[in-house]
Amino acid sequence: MLQLLLYKGLLLNNGGYYQKYKTIFLEKNQYNFLLLGSSRAESHYSTKIIDSTLHVNSFNLSAAGASSEFSYRLLKVYLKKSNAPKCVIYELDIMNVGNFEREIKDFNNFFPFLYTNDFYEDFSIIEPRYKLFKHIPYYALPFCGLKNISTSIHGYLNIPNKFDTCYYKGFVSYHHKLSKDSDIIKKNIFISNYTELYLDSIISICKKNNIQLIAVTSPIYKGGSIEFLNKNNIIDVIHQKFKKNGVQYFNFSETSFSNNRYLFSDIYHLMPEGSILFTKQLCDSLIIKNYNQ
Repeated sequence: MLQLLLYKGLLLNNGGYYQKYKTIFLEKNQYNFLLLGSSRAESHYSTKIIDSTLHVNSFNLSAAGASSEFSYRLLKVYLKKSNAPKCVIYELDIMNVGNFEREIKDFNNFFPFLYTNDFYEDFSIIEPRYKLFKHIPYYALPFCGLKNISTSIHGYLNIPNKFDTCYYKGFVSYHHKLSKDSDIIKKNIFISNYTELYLDSIISICKKNNIQLIAVTSPIYKGGSIEFLNKNNIIDVIHQKFKKNGVQYFNFSETSFSNNRYLFSDIYHLMPEGSILFTKQLCDSLIIKNYNQ
């Protein structure tokens, strides 16, 4: 079948996000330190710096657009094949805590993994169309897009894609184009029941597997003051929730360089230089707190 040939080409890629997905969903791993969250976690936590500073073997599981449910299911599927890590750092995105919609960003990138039961069983709950994509011949093909076709061809030809070299152990570092700040309407944020449910699930699965869970909110441009009216209140609620469950929480949303526009590609995401500064700050804090004692 044509689409299976397409999927095979995607899985032949030995770099970039397909190598990352293969590590998560297909391989048995021994990493003892994991990073978990959305695109902010994927591009803010340098695994190279974490490894060298904390003397651990880390991997960044994070995926763009990941909700608390997606992150929970990602960790759950990972643990079915791989050894439980000693520690998981979970990025708590305060801008997404009000989310209540189930969604998988770039859902078509995961098509090759529909034939692995671990992935399919959990992620078809979030994206019910995965059942159709798996069982109806050629139904998935129009959703693949030119990007996946190009990536598949690169896999067959063993030619790296443009951004493959930007990945290191799940962490992605590349220079975004500096975006202009659009007109932002200030708003109140809240924590949805959906987010709370899966935060509890992440806490529970870590306790069950004897994993130390540490929650972090990484830097936001100007500490989020240009968008959120009640950020400090939400941070306090989050802190109390984690404290109640014995989870250490680090709030780096406002840090020494939060007002430096050139260290942010947009108000939410750091440039590589900002990621380096943040990861070093985090590692210093973890050492002070004796995270592994």
